[in-house]
Amino acid sequence: MQSQNHASPIDPCAQFILVVDDSALIRKMMKSFIQAKGFVVLTASNGLEAVELAPMFPFAAIITDIDMPGMDGLEALRRIRAMGGNCSEIPAAVVSGHCPGPDRKTCGDLGIHLFSLKGEGLGPLAGFLGRLPTPSSRELAPCE
Repeated sequence: MQSQNHASPIDPCAQFILVVDDSALIRKMMKSFIQAKGFVVLTASNGLEAVELAPMFPFAAIITDIDMPGMDGLEALRRIRAMGGNCSEIPAAVVSGHCPGPDRKTCGDLGIHLFSLKGEGLGPLAGFLGRLPTPSSRELAPCE
């Protein structure tokens, strides 16, 4: 799990993205891609770490793999949604190596706005990031 190591206040204009994947290479690649678009990226290597991080930062989105050790991405999203408050509203994207993805009902229930296969490239993810609310149009607070 990677987190901020300094005690500076949260930039009110920062948009935090949580990337969850058990592959260090995928986390690094996604982090570089997303940071280049101006986001602050925190990473988790499985669903358990994602559930721990979710209430700590005002995430603009969660991007997760499905199949991971410890806790899969869909179960992590269920638990994060169950925290209520802002956690129930964070847009999610699933980027997975497994097809088929979650069914339409599961996507709706878990706030999944994008399902993309890892082999499809980063175009779908760029589109998802481009549709996120701006900091001024959403509440900037961790899950309450």
